[in-house]
Amino acid sequence: MKNPDSLLNSAELPPSASLSSGWWAETVSLQLDTLRDQLRLNRLGLRFIDPEVERDYRLWHREIARPFVRAGMVASLLAWAMALIVISSFIVGPAGLKDFMPWALFLLFPTILFSLISTYVGSLARWIVPSAALANALAGYFVLGLFFWFVGTPEVASASIVIVAYFAFTVFRLHFSIAAPLVLTHVALSLWWLFDATARGQLAIGTSALYATILLVAFFTGLMICGVLDRVTRQSYQQERLIAAQTVALEHERQRANGLLYSIFPAHIAERLKFQPGIIAEQFEEASVVFADLVGFTPLASTLPPRETVSLLGRIFEAFDSAAAQHGAEKIKTLGDGYMAAVGVPQANAEHAEMAVQFALDLRESLAQVNVERGTGLQVRIGVHSGPLVAGVIGTHKLAYDLWGDTVNVAARMESQGIQSEIQITEATRERLVGKYALRERGVIEVKGKGPMRVWLVDRPQLPDS
Repeated sequence: MKNPDSLLNSAELPPSASLSSGWWAETVSLQLDTLRDQLRLNRLGLRFIDPEVERDYRLWHREIARPFVRAGMVASLLAWAMALIVISSFIVGPAGLKDFMPWALFLLFPTILFSLISTYVGSLARWIVPSAALANALAGYFVLGLFFWFVGTPEVASASIVIVAYFAFTVFRLHFSIAAPLVLTHVALSLWWLFDATARGQLAIGTSALYATILLVAFFTGLMICGVLDRVTRQSYQQERLIAAQTVALEHERQRANGLLYSIFPAHIAERLKFQPGIIAEQFEEASVVFADLVGFTPLASTLPPRETVSLLGRIFEAFDSAAAQHGAEKIKTLGDGYMAAVGVPQANAEHAEMAVQFALDLRESLAQVNVERGTGLQVRIGVHSGPLVAGVIGTHKLAYDLWGDTVNVAARMESQGIQSEIQITEATRERLVGKYALRERGVIEVKGKGPMRVWLVDRPQLPDS
């Protein structure tokens, strides 16, 4: 049987179903139905149909029985020690004690002590239930031999057998399949002695019938109690396993939901959405926005099958995402074959301009590598601008993290009015890069909505300004 902790580990989400809550819910339901089927009991409810589940249950039950066996063995040691004193003093006398003392010293007491020790020593744990059953069996045989055959006191013997049965059925928490035949043997031997004693005239029929009735009532009552306890314990095991599996399923669902949340929003924003639902809006005095647009993708896509088009674009954006993660850029969104990212949001960063330009350089290099992989000749046009902006989450059903402000608009113009395979930046970004990159002045261009602006093109890092 699978451990509930790994119940759903085999239900890994395939790529095509990673966002399908229906697929996931169906998978979880099937897994739980399978577990319920594995945990089915037989008609009497006293054994699991699946042998592997039965083995797992017995291991689990062993830990449940440990404190009961421990307490029972302590009580047994004290009871038998007192019984020996009483027996030797008032029943058989010191002379007769030697006839049954070896049985107590060399069989019963060592077994009880071993069973008690097994509840403390981990390496002996597997012997907890067998040793408890053996101790109970020996106690029964000891009572039968002492009080029926040796002393001949059926009233004491019957009462003792009832106590032994009580320990087997309830105190030791033995499995029904173990306790029932064990006590049945004691009762059967007791009844045989009673009938034999009656036949030989040692006991009156009424007396014999009374003791036999006591034994049988005690046996069948204990049998029912043991059966109920065993069934309830097994049902408890069923519920525990199902709850554990459902807990695993809920944890998987929580992790899956978190994964989706973190894949849509920046980590900082995702955390806030989880614990502080409501409007999220932040003002950033310093940040850099990067826009990148693929040149030549639209005509290329018109010649490709839809699946290949999506595959190519997915590979390009995957490379862009990798570059973003490497340089601390936050991907904001994709717009067709365009890509928007920012540095300095949602966490402020004093080096946002330098990191944004380095990210832009890597975008260009990443696209070149994809071109080699796919045999394409796509180019990229990139624009960067730095300045203040507002960032926040918008929407009610389909939430989105977005940026607003003049900085965003200017960065978009830097891309749309840029040059193929070039990274175009504004004077504001250039001022934050002095001495860090080789730059070429493109001159003053007319920017829609802004008027004339001086712009620059980035060549490479770590060289003096040109």
